[in-house]
Amino acid sequence: RVPANKKISLTFWTVVGANRGELDEAIARLDHQESFARQAMLAWTRSQVQTRHLGLSLTDAANVQQLARYLIYPDPFLRLPAESIASGLGRQSSLWPTSISGDFPIFLVRIGDVA
Repeated sequence: RVPANKKISLTFWTVVGANRGELDEAIARLDHQESFARQAMLAWTRSQVQTRHLGLSLTDAANVQQLARYLIYPDPFLRLPAESIASGLGRQSSLWPTSISGDFPIFLVRIGDVA
């Protein structure tokens, strides 16, 4: 219960692990008031290191994130009509000679104007 005119801070974690021991270890590591701020700082630092390692500018990284969001949250308005997909696709096994299994969705970007 939160008394009237009082503020509280609540942090909700979703923790995933391969087994119960791994979960317990993660929970023990995160079960401190300052854990969220530290994890947020570590995530920011890691993203900066990865961006620099890949040789991306902040603008490039933002553009990659904009495109990558379609892999996580597909936009049905950008998808070809079902009949176009069906007519243009062969069997999954036809991808195998190109070292593509076809087990996962394929994200294709067609660039019409290089400029």
